[in-house]
Amino acid sequence: MTGRREARRKQRREEIEAAALRIVRDEGLDALTMPGLARELGCAVGGLYRYFDGKEALLVALQIRALEAFDRTLESTLGACTSDAPLERLQAAMRSWGTFMVEEPSLYELLQLSVAHPAVLLSDEHAAEVEQHSQPLVQRCAGLLDAAVTAGNLQPGDAETRVWVLWGTVSGLAQLRKQDARRAPHLNADALVDLALETLLRGWS
Repeated sequence: MTGRREARRKQRREEIEAAALRIVRDEGLDALTMPGLARELGCAVGGLYRYFDGKEALLVALQIRALEAFDRTLESTLGACTSDAPLERLQAAMRSWGTFMVEEPSLYELLQLSVAHPAVLLSDEHAAEVEQHSQPLVQRCAGLLDAAVTAGNLQPGDAETRVWVLWGTVSGLAQLRKQDARRAPHLNADALVDLALETLLRGWS
């Protein structure tokens, strides 16, 4: 009985998270409220608090879900990379953000909106909880940068800071895929990402 109850609870949490992602995708992050989510699900607001303490707790769960999904994309990308060269593996890792956008558009949009939102969305405690899931991703890429320094491909520098510079650049350029969809001939997000990565890495070499 306990196993079935836990399975039902897990399924309900997934339904709630899926509905929340639909709201974020269709209406934006500010449109996600507990009353609005209850309307989307056709349930009482009080029922949601059996699963999440509030919107902030829900955002934590969604961001962790998105980071775990991206981790799978990153792992798959690096697993498919045939090169052992640290810089080539690093560039493959950075390009995986575009793959993630295509494969998991709702989760991708959630992370992009969460980072770009002008307000502070999470308390320090909740932000630290999310960081526990983002930090291993950063460290994996930082390890590739450190390996490139050891191999003599790059000058020494703070690897973690460099990772954030790379991710910020790739994340911003990924938004231009929307222009790709409109067939803007002078904008190709993938080509611009490659150029940006080449330029940054050359500057650190």
